[in-house]
Amino acid sequence: MRHLTRHFPLDGTVIPLGTPDSLDAGIVGDGAALLSRALSLGLPVANGFVVTVGFEGTGTLRAVRQAWTHARGPVRMALSVNSASGHGFGAGPHFHNGSTWSGLLDGLCDLLAHDQLENPHTHWRPWSIVIQRVPAVHRSVLVMGGDPFGSGRGISIWTRAAEGDDLGERLTWRRRRRLRALAREAAGLLGHPVDLEVVYDRQGIARIVDCRPYGTAPWNQR
Repeated sequence: MRHLTRHFPLDGTVIPLGTPDSLDAGIVGDGAALLSRALSLGLPVANGFVVTVGFEGTGTLRAVRQAWTHARGPVRMALSVNSASGHGFGAGPHFHNGSTWSGLLDGLCDLLAHDQLENPHTHWRPWSIVIQRVPAVHRSVLVMGGDPFGSGRGISIWTRAAEGDDLGERLTWRRRRRLRALAREAAGLLGHPVDLEVVYDRQGIARIVDCRPYGTAPWNQR
């Protein structure tokens, strides 16, 4: 898969999440900008960096490799896009083994190839690739700023266990309460309701890996 890098040229800079440049949607796209804003406001966003997408240039992979040395291990990758709806992130395989450099490159190529195959005519323009350090994920939770079925119940929570884990295991009442409080805090800080993807490791530590305007997360794929 690594040979695909010559078909998907990367250029620009490697920008840490939460820094001033990572807040500019014109540089990093809607998804990365909102995620970085959430991090800069103190929300528990998983640390990582943004690779801008552009024309082929020298030194980009060298810069990515230097940044990778600070995020070695399991990673989450996502394409940050710009769209009229402010959707934020494109679809694709997100979790990869970044414990080795070749593993990171394979994941990066898989993500870009998926985007090319699944979205050949999309009006979304990939703006950057977000790479976040996420220790082995035990559970992934989608916290929506409302109820997609229109029942008026307010914040809704959708959960999924990692492959091989007990799918019947449920979030505790306390953890659900914390997630709802996190969604309200995020909405208050960002100025509008949001959908959050939160991942838990086996120690129970929660990290935000996706933050979008309410109603734009792919909840129907959960």
